[in-house]
Amino acid sequence: MKSGIRKLDSKSIGRITPCSSAAHIRGQLSGSSVEIFADGVRAGSIICPSPDNFAVIHTGVVLGAGAKITAKQTLGTDCSILQHSTPITVQTSPTNIGGINFPSPLHVCGESVFVDGVEPGAIVEINVLGSPRGQYEVKKNGFYGQNGDGGFIFLNPQMGNENRLGGKQTACNITSQQSRVQWHQQIM
Repeated sequence: MKSGIRKLDSKSIGRITPCSSAAHIRGQLSGSSVEIFADGVRAGSIICPSPDNFAVIHTGVVLGAGAKITAKQTLGTDCSILQHSTPITVQTSPTNIGGINFPSPLHVCGESVFVDGVEPGAIVEINVLGSPRGQYEVKKNGFYGQNGDGGFIFLNPQMGNENRLGGKQTACNITSQQSRVQWHQQIM
């Protein structure tokens, strides 16, 4: 490593599977350019506004189970050494997908809902009484929660007096069963 650039800590929050569309990287310097590699082949990149970001996997790049994800950062003329990056192993694709959970209290007039139990790369859909209210592709922008499998989905329109919220996720061409929660049990 050249002086001035520290080793990139490429630890991930959450899992990475062949269905993932981004890798969560952290520990890089704000303003640095970070490149991610799958078994040494460039797979994605990002200019980092902060030390905790998601690098989107380039279109057409397929992450194979067992692949080692590494990263390097560049700031100005200094560059970290790729071989010093801590590798993350791509896990196998799921054979089935569980339903999502609604762990937090729900509120009338709520503009978002927190969900967890989400697979990397999933598309999460939220509905109220069968009508779509929100959708999110789990790949970037801070979706992953503390355990790496959850986050907030914004609802449009916001929650009203309806009494049933539902949601499902689709990843690796597999769709979960619909998860439902009755609001009268959780409305505050």
